[in-house]
Amino acid sequence: MTAFSLEPEQTAWCEEVRTLAEQRLRPLAEKGEEGRVNRPLLAALGELGLLERMFSSGALDLCLLRESLARGCTEAETALALQGLGTTPVVRSGTPARTPG
Repeated sequence: MTAFSLEPEQTAWCEEVRTLAEQRLRPLAEKGEEGRVNRPLLAALGELGLLERMFSSGALDLCLLRESLARGCTEAETALALQGLGTTPVVRSGTPARTPG
């Protein structure tokens, strides 16, 4: 059986994401209103480049991103996942001609 381990760069990036989630995203999540979209949390995910990374990463990096977020702030991981569910079809199949306005 082949052993699997992360590269040191991957491990460091996971730690960085966990720290961001704990220190910057969790406080925003805690201020959110239950049952409502937490726009400040989503904005922070975008400002930190994590929403963009969701579409530019391979499967392993996406899994590492989601796991690292979840360890630091479950609400941030959920928000990221929901954005991916809604946006992925548009990113993959959308064209400028289909965009209104």
